[in-house]
Amino acid sequence: MRSSKNNQIIAYVKLYEQWCVLCRSTKISDTTESVAMLKTYSTLESMKPVWPQILLTLWHITGEKSFSDRLKTEYPKSPESAIVKGQAQTLPAPFWYFVPRSSTSTPDVELTGTVPEKKENSTKDKTASDKTATDKADSTGKAEPEKTAEKQEKIVRQQLGLFKDKSNAQGLVDRLKDKGFTATITSELRPSGTTYYIVTVDENSKGTMGDELRTAGFECYPVFE
Repeated sequence: MRSSKNNQIIAYVKLYEQWCVLCRSTKISDTTESVAMLKTYSTLESMKPVWPQILLTLWHITGEKSFSDRLKTEYPKSPESAIVKGQAQTLPAPFWYFVPRSSTSTPDVELTGTVPEKKENSTKDKTASDKTATDKADSTGKAEPEKTAEKQEKIVRQQLGLFKDKSNAQGLVDRLKDKGFTATITSELRPSGTTYYIVTVDENSKGTMGDELRTAGFECYPVFE
């Protein structure tokens, strides 16, 4: 690969070299040299084909906002930009979970909606409500507990992959079938106009599907509802 004359291939090789070093890191000081190298790469035109991946890696490890800002400005429709915006998640590859990080990189989630209007009678209503509760306590000897209906999220399926090419998604489905798992493919059209194919397996009644998939050699992460 080093002898390749294709600049894009050379750029990927150099990036993978640094990723390999980072994979062997056990503490944040081990990442110093690779982070410095990646920062240099992020300014070299020869490495431009992999700038989005470099910027995402730097943001993930350092938590520095300058890297996420560049992604959102220069590559607004890229998967990497969607991750830093909180619109997408990285797949559960060990690299993203175990590489040492100097700071927690928090996605810039963009909230939409309106702020509820402040009601002038809110204090008065609360006072009246408190008085009603007190009256009930006086008459029955105990306060009536407030009823809350908290909906707890539960795992409904395990996601194993997201692909641009449907044939790759089908290949994963076939491999899962060979191992005794029934998987489905759903399509999702992103705002960028790109259609992604998502491979999932329904959760079982015991809630152990994730463990069973990992035991069989498949990486996955839960989808909640």
